[in-house]
Amino acid sequence: LCRYFELASGPVEDELFDLDLESIIEFSKPTLKKHKFLNALKILHRSDIIFLSTSVFQPSRLKLSEHRIRLLLANRKNSSRLKEFVSLLLRNYEGIFYGKSKISEAGLSKKFKESEDKIRKALRWLHNNDYGEYHEQFNGFLVGFRGYRYNQKELKINTVKYLQQKEIYIDRLKKMIAYIKTEGCRQKYLSAYFGFEDTDCGICDNCLKSRNGIDSTSLRSRIVSYLKDKDYDIHELYRLFDLTERGEFIRIVKELESEDYLRIVDNLIQITASGRKLK
Repeated sequence: LCRYFELASGPVEDELFDLDLESIIEFSKPTLKKHKFLNALKILHRSDIIFLSTSVFQPSRLKLSEHRIRLLLANRKNSSRLKEFVSLLLRNYEGIFYGKSKISEAGLSKKFKESEDKIRKALRWLHNNDYGEYHEQFNGFLVGFRGYRYNQKELKINTVKYLQQKEIYIDRLKKMIAYIKTEGCRQKYLSAYFGFEDTDCGICDNCLKSRNGIDSTSLRSRIVSYLKDKDYDIHELYRLFDLTERGEFIRIVKELESEDYLRIVDNLIQITASGRKLK
């Protein structure tokens, strides 16, 4: 972070910086994995070493220099297309000489009949040649250092606190997975998680299965067994099951497809290599 923002270590005043994850990952050597870098930032944030905001969006902004723009428009050597573009900016954004105005590259692209990429290049050209200040759209994080900017040798992470937080996160994740896999009432499971007693709701998918008396595990095995023998048209396979089973059949087929155990192409349902390993 210090190398990226070109900051020295030591005491600091509160200051926030725009952090573009793609940009800083490209800057890092060796290149870091995005999810690992973000997790490391969160650990530093929880350790009160840095401040990390949630993801923020800032639209593009532009402020033009009135004196420089008048010179540009008066200079005969400048292309008529450039002058048209500047005139478009002046017509569409009042007060662009007096403050940073929010602009839309997409909107300018439609009005000027040029690609958004060319619009950005033109705006960067104005910025680089001192005709104004162009700040491109930012969609990332805000990051800052808390009181002191540590160098690599000084930095110490409270491993006890870190491991405690990790255990809490793992426990939450296990409970989430258990909720997905539970065969009981989902509403009852949620109520128990928050410390309340509840009866079966009667309307979640598990309650409906229980009410209809359908054995989902057996039904899943039968679907897999049929497909191991041959590929089926999905409507043909659907008709092999009783009317009471067909609602659950659709759910299980979608579930198997999402798990990559089968694929559906032009209504032809086929089992995959991983699906053939199922019992």
